[in-house]
Order: sequence, then C-alpha cells, then structure tokens
Amino acid sequence: MDLMIRQLIPETIDIRQNGDSLILFADGEERNIDHIVRCFPFSTPDQWISLRDRDGTELGLLPTLDGLNAQSRTRVEEHLRDRYDIPQIQTILNIESSKEGGTNWDINTNAGPMSFTLRGDQNLNLNAFPEIVFTDAITRKRYKISDYTKLDRASQKTARAYLPMSSRHYSGRRGGRGRR
Repeated sequence: MDLMIRQLIPETIDIRQNGDSLILFADGEERNIDHIVRCFPFSTPDQWISLRDRDGTELGLLPTLDGLNAQSRTRVEEHLRDRYDIPQIQTILNIESSKEGGTNWDINTNAGPMSFTLRGDQNLNLNAFPEIVFTDAITRKRYKISDYTKLDRASQKTARAYLPMSSRHYSGRRGGRGRR
C-alpha cells in the first residue's frame, strides 16, 4: 500500500464557502471539504490541520495556518472552533422522539439555547459518567454534561427517561448506593 500524504502550502491554496460547504482550491483542482481536524499534538492548535472529504480521506495536510489568506484562515478557524469547542449542557428543557428515529433534545448551554438529535447509543458516551458526551447525529457537533449529578432534578428526570443508564451509572447519590 502506497501511503502519500499531500502537504498543502498555505500561501498557494484558497478555501471558499459554497453554501454550507467548503471547497479547497489547490494546484488547479477543486475538492469539497467535509471535515477539518487537528492532528496531534493539540498543544499546537494552529499546526498540522487535516482537510478531509466526506469519507474521511485526507485531501491535504496544512503544516500551519500561517500564510493562509485571511478569509481561508477564518473559515478553517470557525470549523475547528465548531468541532472542538464543546458546549456545556446546563439544563435539559425537552426531549421528544423523532419521526426519523432517535430523539430530539432541546437544551440550555453555556453558549445559549441549542438542540441536537440522538440516534442510538453510538451518539452517546457514558464511559466517564457522571460526565456525558452527546454527538449530534446530523451535524456531528458534540455537547457535554460535565456532571450529571449536578443537573437540576427536572433535567435529571427528563434525561433518565431517554438515557440507557443502569445502576452502575446512577445510584441516586454521588458515590453511594441507592435506597432499597
């Protein structure tokens, strides 16, 4: 298997908005960008940025955002912010079953009111409970409850009706066992 990563030279490319999509213009070619992700280490957030298509195939790797024209840099930074800044859920307002399957969640976050859609357990991470991370089934944006036990009672009750929580996740009290 021949693995070749295409390193992009920031000064020679342009990233343009086309409706809700981004398009990469490089070497006389146009390619749709569906994902923009940081490569490790995260300690250098403006370096080693991967531009990927719908299938996750890498279109190219930016060694740095320095050198991009101002509009291209702004577009990349906005997409990175949307991907990596995770709104903290403060209140669960409503959860409804969706006609397409799954559930639609209306929430208040530290960034204001928002909504997202869950479809199955693959959009839900309970591994670090009482922290819960949700991934919107449509936009792939993530949302987080930092500590489920610190949500107000109404939010906890609403969530419990829709989350696959067992006694290992929720005992009614932090660190204790539930009443018998």
